[in-house]
Amino acid sequence: MLKNIRRALAALLCLSLFCLGLFACKSGNNNSSETDAVTDGTAYKYSAGGKVLSAITYEGGAEVSRIEYDYWPSGSVQTITFTEAGKPVETWNYIYGDDGVTLRSRARSYTEDGIPCSDIYEYDASGILQKLSTYEDNVYCGSYQYTYNEDGEISYSCQTDANDDVINYTENTFNDDGTIHAGYYYEYGSLARYWVNAFNTPFFPPQLY
Repeated sequence: MLKNIRRALAALLCLSLFCLGLFACKSGNNNSSETDAVTDGTAYKYSAGGKVLSAITYEGGAEVSRIEYDYWPSGSVQTITFTEAGKPVETWNYIYGDDGVTLRSRARSYTEDGIPCSDIYEYDASGILQKLSTYEDNVYCGSYQYTYNEDGEISYSCQTDANDDVINYTENTFNDDGTIHAGYYYEYGSLARYWVNAFNTPFFPPQLY
């Protein structure tokens, strides 16, 4: 689980750095190259344009893991592949809008307890997350969906099952300064139904993404 979280964070970090125009490059070198051989640490390979193509981690001179990157013709990241012990363990695929920069969807493929899984994130035209769908062995398991207010804060979120029936949902109202005024959470089929006033009790709505 910890490795999955680290890989997910690495994928998000790489994408974020690219979108900010800060994606790691090897300055002053326009040729494809790799850092000097290392026995402990990470060696990087770069494209002619300076984009990272791979990051290989070594321990005691042996490769233990690598991350490989592919790009769309626009220069945006297309695929990030994580490999351990010579076998791919996780892949992220990215699709962008017409501008080649705004993220419209990304898909994570991995294996958990021997079962092939995938998570598909869908974004609106502004690059804001709208839906996360989960699959196990190519079978749809359910989703997490989000609605935002005019300030970009999540005003409604819900979790659905494999039939797209809502399992639980959260609604938030906001103060003029954008802080949460109150939140309402309801879980079907249970007693988890409550209203919290943020003026009296701190409210932290369930984070479903």
